[in-house]
Amino acid sequence: MSYVGPDRRQGTPPTGLDRGRSSGLDGLRAMAAVIVVLFHLQTVSGVSFGPFAPLVHGGDTGVFVFFALSGYLLYKPFVGGRPDLVSYGAKRVGRIVPGYLVALVGLVVLTGSRLPLEHPLPYLAIASSYDLELRGFLGNAWTLSAEVLFYATLPLIAAWVGRGGAGRGELRRLAVLGLASVAASLLHIVTLTWDTAWLIGTYPVVFYAFVPGMALAVVERRHPAVFARLAHPAMPVVGITLIAAGALLRGMPIPVGAAIGTPLVMGWLLHHRVPAPKALAFAGGASYAAYLWHKDLFIAFGPWLGLALTIGASALSWWLIERPVLAKVHWWTALRTRPEAQAVQAPVPAGAP
Repeated sequence: MSYVGPDRRQGTPPTGLDRGRSSGLDGLRAMAAVIVVLFHLQTVSGVSFGPFAPLVHGGDTGVFVFFALSGYLLYKPFVGGRPDLVSYGAKRVGRIVPGYLVALVGLVVLTGSRLPLEHPLPYLAIASSYDLELRGFLGNAWTLSAEVLFYATLPLIAAWVGRGGAGRGELRRLAVLGLASVAASLLHIVTLTWDTAWLIGTYPVVFYAFVPGMALAVVERRHPAVFARLAHPAMPVVGITLIAAGALLRGMPIPVGAAIGTPLVMGWLLHHRVPAPKALAFAGGASYAAYLWHKDLFIAFGPWLGLALTIGASALSWWLIERPVLAKVHWWTALRTRPEAQAVQAPVPAGAP
């Protein structure tokens, strides 16, 4: 099996939002969101999953799949390259902020929560997770707080990890940073008090969760022979088994199963084309909004109406707001960084195939 890499959906231009997408990774992102939604259906709404309950109870593992995906997708351009930091920042803002603001406003209207009205600054700054009381509304945004700081520090991390050029030193330095983060996380756990509880899930305590994806990016670029082995059909089986085992052993302080299993699944997906790329792209794009909306809707409206509202809100948010904004950002960065792209007449339309 030859490496296929991220595939551009047929009929789309070579610049803009659809350039370099991997349908497989879109699907994995959507599945991670489904896992988290099922977890909250059980733990927040009390929905029974029968014999699958122990597995679903560890569904918060899905957030570590998200982190690994972010680590891979964002770090890869830095491996052996120097991305334009203005374009990098614009794309990050375009991906995170519109969907977050739509969810923030929409959930305030639908649930009637007054927390964002009484504490607007932390919510607008995506920093509400640093106050335990404020985690009572849009509590899932703790992962966004970590992601935002990861985005901000990634250029500096990449400069240190990549110093000296190609070689195994990159993986060693990544391992050092990852182990330091693991040590900080374990220290926080064993010394946990109410005064330090706000540090749960914060960055850089959870930096280790990004490292598996970052390491995969290094292996792909620097060690192609090793990367090619991930095309073996056993890899997704082993990876999914490890992720499931990690969910069953959710009492472990570090999600080892997801940390090892996720890059194995990602590596296999990067070697294979998967069916229904358009549907997977839409599901992967809408998964961010679904992740943000679902928990508060379950609390306010119960599991099934809350789930229906989540599906509708996330689809509309992606289709009407997030995708058009992100497409325009990609179009603008293409114009900025590639003079020949000025021939492009308009941004990728939201309804493009």
